[in-house]
Amino acid sequence: MKDEIRKKILYIFGQNHGYSSTSEIQDKGIHNTYLAELEQEGTIRKAKRGLYVLSNLEPGSSLIEALRIVPGGVICLNSALAFYHLSTFQPLSVELAIEHKRKIVLPEHPLIRLVYFSKERFETGISFQKIEAEEIRIYDKEKTLCDAVFYRNKIGIDIVKEALRNYTREPGRNLQKLLETADELRVGSMIRRYLEILV
Repeated sequence: MKDEIRKKILYIFGQNHGYSSTSEIQDKGIHNTYLAELEQEGTIRKAKRGLYVLSNLEPGSSLIEALRIVPGGVICLNSALAFYHLSTFQPLSVELAIEHKRKIVLPEHPLIRLVYFSKERFETGISFQKIEAEEIRIYDKEKTLCDAVFYRNKIGIDIVKEALRNYTREPGRNLQKLLETADELRVGSMIRRYLEILV
C-alpha cells in the first residue's frame, strides 16, 4: 500500500474520532481492498459490517463505539454506574437501553448487551456527556439509580447498595430529583427504603 493512500485513509479515521465506514472510504475514491489490508495488518478492526475502528483506540471509547453501532441507544445500568464512578464493578459488555420492538444486529466486538425499556422508561432522564470530545447519550445519575433498583435482581443487590451509598456521599447529590424520578418510574417506595438505611 502506498504511503499516500495510507495517510489518506488514516486521516479519514482521525476526522471521525477513530471510526470510518466503507462508504466513507469509497466516497473519497479509495477502494475498500485497502481497508482489508489495514485490517489484516492489525491497524484497524471491524466493529460491524461496513464499520471499522482503529485498533489502538482508547478503552473508554467502547461506549462511543457501541452507540455508533446502536444509533439512538442510551448507556444504562452497570455501564452508566461505572461511568459516574458510582460502582466499582466494571461490566464486560456495554449496556445500552433501546425501546421495545427494535431489532438490532450486534457485532462480536465490542460486547453489547441490549436492555429493552418501555417508552416511558426509555425517554426519562436522558442526558448528554462528553468522552474524548464526543457527546454520548447516557441516563443521568438519578435515572440510572432508579433503573438499578428496578433491575436489582439482575444486576445484584450489592451493586445497587454500593451505588446508592456512593451517590448519597457525593457533594452534588440531588435527593429531591432522585425521589421525583423514582416516583415517576414507580420505584419511589423502594428508593426510600434504601435511603432510610444509607443516609
